[in-house]
Formats: sequence, structure tokens, C-alpha cells
Amino acid sequence: MKVFIAADMEGITGVVHRDQLMPGGQDYQSARLLMTQDVNAAIAGILSVHNDAEIVVGDGHGTMRNILIQELAAPATLVSGPAQPRNKPLLQLQGFDDSFDAAVMVGYHSMAGVEGGLLAHTYVGTTIKKLSIDGQECGEVTTNALLFGESEVPVVAVTGNSCLADEVSSNLHAKTQFYATKETQGPTCALCFHPTQTTARIQESVASGMQLLPSITPLHPTVNEICVEFYRREMALACEGLANASRTDTCTVVFSGDTFLSAFKAMWIGVSAANKQYPEWMS
Repeated sequence: MKVFIAADMEGITGVVHRDQLMPGGQDYQSARLLMTQDVNAAIAGILSVHNDAEIVVGDGHGTMRNILIQELAAPATLVSGPAQPRNKPLLQLQGFDDSFDAAVMVGYHSMAGVEGGLLAHTYVGTTIKKLSIDGQECGEVTTNALLFGESEVPVVAVTGNSCLADEVSSNLHAKTQFYATKETQGPTCALCFHPTQTTARIQESVASGMQLLPSITPLHPTVNEICVEFYRREMALACEGLANASRTDTCTVVFSGDTFLSAFKAMWIGVSAANKQYPEWMS
């Protein structure tokens, strides 16, 4: 049994504010430990069902150097390092391939535009206003699940903010387990459950998902295109001339490919280029 854990930070136990999310924030170091603990709970859940499982963890937040490897539960291995297209073309899922049997997502959040969503955004919060696949607006959980699904790998469990529940229940398999580490109160506020509670519940949720694995089917992509609406015109313009990118209006670019994976890689290259664009009035 081989399992990939994709880990983000906004949906981790106790995380509610930007001061916890990036190096230099006054609460960042504490949040790193909380993130590692949530991931360890997921690892424990997997091992409780398959004690010889091979587990790879992808650090998928911000600098992607958040998880404390010295605190990470053995025998998991960790994919760590900055999210540049040249060395992380799969972004949060770098290290994943079709050799895996199951996937788990830990610490996730609702997509950009969700009203009152806690720390809600899609991949790059300052750049992507809306991401759509086959006409449906999607967040990171759905997009990642489609990437897993193209390799016939099902998502057995997701943890994160309570405002993510609708996306999970609407788009993922009915038996995919979801556990909310906190109850969203607004964009930077939540009723947070104690780490002792969330550790136990994450472990239980992931263990249940692993037990249900034979009955959970992957989420299959129906198109090989990803449509991104950027916040500013300069961002969309930065994608012109890139392979597999077509600007369809002032702020919107459609990224395509022979497979959904190749469309995603094209999207990440485009988003990375767009993210470097200053507003024209600041140039």
C-alpha cells in the first residue's frame, strides 16, 4: 500500500490568520508544529489500517518548507522545497505518480470567492480570482482530486476548515471522509478544536477512509482544460505566448493539454508568470 498525503496549512488545527502562515509571522513557528501534528495524525490513521504502508507527504503551503521533518512520524518521507514550475511542476502534489494506491489531503481550505470562507483562496490568493473546470468553479481540493483521479487514485479523506465541507460533499466521492478541524466564523476567525481532539479525529477519519478504499472511486476529469480568471489584466497578458495558454477575455486565460495533468502544468507555469506582474501604475 502506497499513500500520498497532500498537506496545506490554512485548514490545520488552530490556524486562522496570516501571522501563522508565513516565515516572519509571530505565530508561524507554532503553526508549523500544528501542521506537523495534523500530518502525523493522518499517518497514524493510515498505519492503523496498513502497518506496512509506504507514505509520502507533500508540503504544499507557501514556501513549502513548513513541516518539521525532525517531528514527522516515521516511516513517512517528505517532499519539501519552493513551488517553482521548474522543480515542482505538480505544485502541491510533487512526488505523486501513478504508483500510489490512495491519497489524503490534510489542512485544506475553501476556494476563492466563498462568502465568509476562512482564509479562502485558490492556490495563489493574490493572483487567481476564479478557477473553473468544465464550467464549474473549483478549489484546490477538487483540482487535486482530479489530478489524483487521472492516475486512478482515489481521495479517501480530507481535513480542513468547515467551510470546505460543501466542496468535498459536492465534488468528491460520497464515501470520502471529511473532518473539520475548526468551525469557520469568518475570513480570519474560527471556533478551534483542541489539538488533542483534532489529532484523534483526524486519525479516525483517515483510518475510516483507508478501510473504505475499495469502495471509493477516483474523480475523473472530463476535460483537459483549466480556466483561470486573474485579478488584473496584466496577469492575463503575462500568459500570452506561453504554450497551451489562450487568453479569452481581459482577465481570463484557458490552459489546455493532451491530458489534465499537462493542462495543470501549463496552468501553473502561467500562474507563476502572472504572479510576478506588478500593477501597471506601479511600473
